[in-house]
Amino acid sequence: EHYFKAFADTNGDGYVSKSEYYLSLYKKTTGGTADNQYLYPINFNLHDLNGDGLVSFLERKFIAADIDGNYILNSTEWVLGDFIENYNDFSRYDASKSMNTVDSIRYFYYTIFHDCSMSGSIQYNRSLLQSPWSRACFLEIQIQNNPPFVEVELNQTNCTGAICNVSATSENTKHTCTGDQDCVSGRGCSYFGFCTAEAELQPTGYFPRLPLWKTEPKGYNIDVIKEVAARLNYNITFHVVTDLSVLLSTAPSSGSKDKKFWPPPLKATLISNFKQLRYSPQNRSIQIDQYQCTDSLWAGDGFVIVVKTTPPLISRGLAMFLMLFSPSFINFLSIFFFFIFVMGHIFWIVEHRYNALFRKFYAEGVMDGLWYTAVTVTTVGYGDKVPTTLIGKLFGSFWMIFGLICFGLFSGAVVDEINTMQEAANIQDASGLVGVDICVLENTYYKQLSTIFGFKPFTAASLEECGKVVLNGRVAAMLVPHADLLQYFLSSGLYARECGNPLKVVGDPLLSSDKRFGLQNAICFCDTCDNPISGTRIYASTYLSQGMSTVLTDLSNSGFLSATEDTYLSALLQPNTCGSVTKFEVGSIIACFILLFCSMALNVVFRNPFTRGYARAAEKKLASAVDSFLCLIGVRERDPQWVENYKDTAIIYDDEHVCHLLMLPKRVAQVLLGAAN
Repeated sequence: EHYFKAFADTNGDGYVSKSEYYLSLYKKTTGGTADNQYLYPINFNLHDLNGDGLVSFLERKFIAADIDGNYILNSTEWVLGDFIENYNDFSRYDASKSMNTVDSIRYFYYTIFHDCSMSGSIQYNRSLLQSPWSRACFLEIQIQNNPPFVEVELNQTNCTGAICNVSATSENTKHTCTGDQDCVSGRGCSYFGFCTAEAELQPTGYFPRLPLWKTEPKGYNIDVIKEVAARLNYNITFHVVTDLSVLLSTAPSSGSKDKKFWPPPLKATLISNFKQLRYSPQNRSIQIDQYQCTDSLWAGDGFVIVVKTTPPLISRGLAMFLMLFSPSFINFLSIFFFFIFVMGHIFWIVEHRYNALFRKFYAEGVMDGLWYTAVTVTTVGYGDKVPTTLIGKLFGSFWMIFGLICFGLFSGAVVDEINTMQEAANIQDASGLVGVDICVLENTYYKQLSTIFGFKPFTAASLEECGKVVLNGRVAAMLVPHADLLQYFLSSGLYARECGNPLKVVGDPLLSSDKRFGLQNAICFCDTCDNPISGTRIYASTYLSQGMSTVLTDLSNSGFLSATEDTYLSALLQPNTCGSVTKFEVGSIIACFILLFCSMALNVVFRNPFTRGYARAAEKKLASAVDSFLCLIGVRERDPQWVENYKDTAIIYDDEHVCHLLMLPKRVAQVLLGAAN
C-alpha cells in the first residue's frame, strides 16, 4: 500500500493510470488478453476490474492476493491478503459456497464497500464502528405507497417524442435509457427512463435522479429515515415503486465505464407492512431471513389482538342459555339420554311385575321407569317411586353412584364453558386466546401462531374479512400484523366513524423480537438472497443496518419516535366513544317485568266477575286439548269425568280399567256392550 501511494501513483490522485502502471515495479502478470503487444505479459486490463481506465489500490490488491494467478481468490488467499474483517468475512463474498472462492465480480462489490466506508471515515473522522458512509455513495431506498407509514403520489406522466432527448446526437439517438451512460454528455437518465438535462435532475450528484412523485414523500417511516440519515450524514434518495420486490433490492452491477458515475448507489428496500418481502407474488421463494434489516422503525411492530371496542355483555344467565346450543352440551345430552332410556327400561322390566309403583302397561310403565331414572341420576330423589326388588335396588345403587360422578364432571364442564364464554367476550391479552376462535390471515404463518398461543384459527384472505367476522361476533378477536392493521383502519375509514373505531387493539404487541413476525417496518438489504438471480447481495448490509439501528435506539430514547408516532398513527387507534356498557342485564330485567305483568293481568281476569266465566271456559278448553294430545301419544289416561261431559258419548274401559281405549257415541257403545255381555 505504501509503494502504491508513494511511488506507483506519481501524481497522487489515489489511482494508477496505464502509463503509471507501466512505469511501476509491479511484477509481470500473465493471463487475460494482452493490452499491449510490446509490453506483454504486463497486463493493465487484468487489474482494471471496473474498466474505468484506472487501477485503485484494492484492484491492485486483488491481483497481489491471487497467488495462483487464476483470477479467483480462495479463503487462504483472502486471509493472506489481509482484508479487513470490518468489511465482513470471506463467506459474504463467496461466489459459490461449495467452491469456496471469490471472483472478480464479487470482489468488485467489496471495493465499493471499502471505498464508501473508508472515505466516510476520513470525511467525518469517525471509526468504522460508527458505520460512516461517504456522501458520494448514494443509498437508494425503494419505497411503496403504504399510508400512514409511506405516503407518496406517483407521477404517471410519460415523456414521448424527440423532445425527451433534445441533445441527442448520432452517437445516442435513444429516447429511453436504463442508465446515465446511455445519455449524451450533459444529460442523465431519469426515473422515467428518459435522458434529461442534468440541471433539471434532482438530487444532483454522481447519480442525478428525477423524483417519480408529484409531492415529496411523507409518513412515519419517511420522517424517521430522514432523521437517521441526517444523524449519520448518509446521502439517501427515495425510489418509488408500485410493488416492492426482492429483485429490486440488488447490488450495483460492475463495468461502469465513466468515473463520473462512480460509485453506483446501493439499493435498499423499505418494508412498511408484513406481506412485503414475505408473501408478495414476486418473493414467494425468498424468506425474510435472507435479508439484513435494521431494527424496527416503529416500536409497535408485531402482532396485535383486535376486539370489538364495545364487547358484548355475556352474563352467566346468557352464557347458560348459549351453552344449551353448544356442541359439548348437545353431545353430553345425547349420551345422557341414551343411558337414561336404557336404564329406564331396565328398571321397568325388573320392577313392574312386583312393584305397583311401576305400572304394567308398557307406555305408562316405561314413563315411570324413565322418571325414576332421571330423578335418581340427578340426585333429586322425590321418593314417589322406589325399587322394591333386590335386583332393582342393586341397579338403583349403581345408578346413584353413576349420577354423582356424571353430574360432578358435567357441572365442572358447565362452569368452564361459562367462564370461557365470558373470557372470550372480554379478551385483554394473549392469555385470553387459549381455546378461543381467533381470526388470522392465511398468509401469516397461522399454524405457528396457533401453536404458540393455543387458539382455534379461523383463516381469512384479508383484513377486511377478519374485521367483518369480529364485528358480527363470529369470532372473539383477530390476531394480525400491527402495521397492516393500521393501513386497514385508514383505507376502510373505520377510524373516522362518528363514534370512533368499532375495533380496538388490546394488550401489547406480540412477537416483536421474532424476525418472522415482529419486523414490519425496517430498511432491509439483500444479505444472502442470491436466488432467484445472482448478484443480489448487498455486502455492506450488516455494516449499514447496524449503524442505522444504533441511531434508531438513540431516537427511541430521546422521544423522537413516540412524537412522530403521535403525528401519524395515534388518530387511527381512537376507540368508540358513543354509548356505555352497563352491568345490568337489561333483557332479563325486561323479561321479568313482562312475566309479572302477564301474571297480574291473568289474576285480574280470573277474579273479575265479568270475565271469570270466559276465563274458566278457555282454561277448560286448553286443558282438554292438552289431555287429548297426551292420551294420543300414549303417555296419559283419559279422564272419565272429562269425557262424560260430552253429550251422546260413552266410555269403554279395557279389562284392567287403566287405559280408556274407546270414546264412542252412546248408541254404538250400547250395542257393543250388549254383544259383549
